Formats: sequence, C-alpha cells, structure tokens
Amino acid sequence: MSIQSVMTRVILTILLCSILLCSCSGGGEEESSEQSQADSSLSAEEAQSANAPADTSLPAAEETGLRLAILQPASLLPWQVTQEDTADMLMLVYSPLVNLADNGTLTPCLAQSWLWSSDLSELTVTLRQDVTFHDGQALTASDVVYTIQQLKATENIYSQQVSAISSAQVLDTYTVLLRFTQPGRQNEECLVFPIAAAGYEEALVPMGTGPYAYQSLETRRELHLTRYDGYFGQAPAFNEVTVYFVSNGETISQCLEATRTNLMRMEESSWGTYVNARNVTLHRFNSYEALYLEFHTAGGFSSVLSNRQKVAYALDAVRIMRDAYWGEGQITETLFRPGSWYQPEASKQYGYDVKKASDMAVSGQAQVRLLYDAQDSIQSAAAETIQRQLEEAGLSVTLTTSGEYDIALRRQTITLAQAAQYAGGMAQLSSAASDQEVMDAVQQMATQMLEELPVYTLFFLNKAVITGYGLQGELSPGEWNAFCGIETLYQEEGGLS
Repeated sequence: MSIQSVMTRVILTILLCSILLCSCSGGGEEESSEQSQADSSLSAEEAQSANAPADTSLPAAEETGLRLAILQPASLLPWQVTQEDTADMLMLVYSPLVNLADNGTLTPCLAQSWLWSSDLSELTVTLRQDVTFHDGQALTASDVVYTIQQLKATENIYSQQVSAISSAQVLDTYTVLLRFTQPGRQNEECLVFPIAAAGYEEALVPMGTGPYAYQSLETRRELHLTRYDGYFGQAPAFNEVTVYFVSNGETISQCLEATRTNLMRMEESSWGTYVNARNVTLHRFNSYEALYLEFHTAGGFSSVLSNRQKVAYALDAVRIMRDAYWGEGQITETLFRPGSWYQPEASKQYGYDVKKASDMAVSGQAQVRLLYDAQDSIQSAAAETIQRQLEEAGLSVTLTTSGEYDIALRRQTITLAQAAQYAGGMAQLSSAASDQEVMDAVQQMATQMLEELPVYTLFFLNKAVITGYGLQGELSPGEWNAFCGIETLYQEEGGLS
C-alpha cells in the first residue's frame, strides 16, 4: 500500500473518530437547551462523566458485550414509542406473546398455546407459567390486558397492530381472551408487541421479561442492559448490552463502521454500503413492506382495464427493483407477501413484455399522471424508471408529487388483512378456519386482484440486521422483532477481526 493511501486512511479515521466523540458519547457543542438543563441536575460524578473525552478505542468484547446505537428516545415505555429503532431495541428487554417466523407462522413466546373460537372472532391465549419480570414478579394475564389497553390508548408504533383487537379480558391467572374487530386468522399477524407489567410507568427504565434487564442510564445518553438470569428462554451468551443514544441516523451507521457498535438494523439506503462489506454479516428477512402501483379507477386513463394491463406488461419489475433498491426484494404481482405460508404459488400473469404493451391500443388519451413521494428515495428512483418504461410502451408520463393522478406509487407495510381489503375478499378470509381454507381464500383473492388490477405490485422489500466484527450466530429477524434470536450471538475466538 502506498504512503499516500496510508495517509488518506489515517485522515479519514481521524475525521470519523471526531464525529463519534460528539455522537456516540453524547458530547459536542450542539446540545439542546433542554438537554443542558437536564444535565444540570446530574450528580457531580455524572456531570464529570458527561464532559469527559470519549474513549474511541474499542474495549474487549467480553467487557462490552453487544453494542448498538439508536436515535435519542423520548420514552422507553412501549406505548410511548414512535421510532422503529427504539422498538427494535426494546425487544431485548421485553417479550411478545408470539413471534412470527419468516413464513408468517406463529411461534410461541410468552404464549404457550392459543385457540380460536368457532366463528374466529375470539382467541383464547394461554400464557407460560414460568415467566417473571425483571423485578421478580410473575407474568399474569393482567399484564397482557394492561399492555393492550395502554397500547390502544395512545398513538405509537404498535397502534396499527393492536387496532385489530377490540378488547382483552382476563379469564384466569394465565389465560387471556382477545376479541377482534373483524373475525379471521389474519389477526394472527398483529400479536407481536412487547408485554409490560401491569401499572408500570417508568419512562426511562424499561422493565420486561426479555433476555436483558435494565442496569443503568448514564447521563441519559448511554443505556446499559445486563443479562437476566431469570429469563425463561435460552440464556444469551453476552452478559451486557450497551445502547448509545445518538442524534441522527447517519451516526448510527458511523458507529458501526468505526466498530463502536457491532449490532444494527440496516437502513434501507445502506444496501450498497454493506452488501459486500467485510467483517459484517447481513441477516436478511422478507419484510411486509411493498412497493406497488395503485390505479385511480374512478375515471380517466386508469378507469379502463386494458389500460391498466398495458401498464403491467410495460414494467420490468426486476429493473425497477435494481434501480430503486439494489435488487434486494421479492418480485410479486399481488399484495400477498412472498414466502408466506398462505401465499399461492403462481406464475406471473403479466411479466415484462414491452412489445405486447406497445401493441395494445390505449383507450382515451395516452397521458398518465404518476404520483409519488419525492421525499422517499426508493419511490423517487422507482418513479424515474417507471416513467422511462411506460414511455417506451407509447405512453406520455408526467411525474407529480401532489394533486390528481392516474397511477400512484405507494410504499407501505401490507399485512394479510390489508391485502384482503384491497382484493375485496375480507368476508371470505374472515370465515376461513383451517390452513387450507385460508390458502384457498388467498388464491381466489390473488386471482381476482390480477384480473381486476386495482393495484399492481412490483416487489416486497428485503431488510436486514447487521452483526459485525467478531460476532457469530444466526439471528431470526422479522418486521416486528428485528433482534429475535439474540440469544444465539456469541463472540468468535480471537475477538474482533
């Protein structure tokens, strides 16, 4: 390596460490007045620690354990959390009723079993009897009911999930009855949320039943968790977890790149950075987030089925996914999530065929208004590719970020219930009791979705959790529990590589 290259790398390292002195340790001149007032009430020892220079050297893994960074949270109570990275971290402290496997099937966690009523409007959940909170208190049905009530009472990151639950009732010490606003097994996907102890209200001291328990919060910038010896599941290999509170998402990535942290849920914009990176492992999972087209069928260009079909044939979803999302996704034409146990196996009905699309006559004017969110980098990149492909098929496309549209480019989380609503098949799904009946209902809805084309799906996004710099083990991340399987992580012999 040349001297010039060495000097360049040294300069870059110094610059990065300078950033981390402020970000990962909480120092810096851009502290808010609110935070300064909070620090004025700290003890002399805490104040001295807050003002001390950050130690940017990486301690031995045996001393620091797992390390991650999240955006500064306002609260660590589940029903007051609105940030995805805070919700991810809290699943180290809390446990959900169930976990969802990558194919969407339920796996036990706090719930050891569950039974649907004959009309699928109620679910009886039986809890494990060997679970205690970190204060030694036994988990009971009252804790589950309290948590659901709190989650439903405020707007938070779990609001969409618990909205399907109309009520929760204690049947006995370890049995809960859940009633749903709409009957059906699609409600199984809404049961992954953290369970807290009844009456618990400490905003900055999380207390659950998970593998790690609260130990300390240093100057409100560095949360320390310690292994909970009373955990009902597999004991984690690491004794400690350190969580740094930082000011922006860019700093989260910088902390990982500087080996200040070794665990991170990957930002959607980071595939290009980490997909071929050394010393890190990407634990991919199929997300519930889809990129799709919604047609305005009430009038204009998209009111004609053949026009919508022309659009479907004109689009190369593989190219769109590569341009917009580094090719990291699952191609599908319907809103039923690929890889799910209920998704029907079917060949593409349309597929990319620009000649066929070009040959199809347009009913009415060939001018199309494509609505997209310019603040969304994925939508922005996809919209440009879609515009080119539709114009190759003979359409005139105007991109717009507001107002009336013929086609809207959407990106959002799509559960089985939401897909069924788009397909107009909720009534049939709500009465499907067995696995086969659910699959038959989904097959029928998928066929109808492709025949009528109210929407046309491009792909579901892949997501990933990153472990790095000596960590071994296989996580089982999912949309609502990114660090599921944290107990399997361990330090490879020899430490950091």
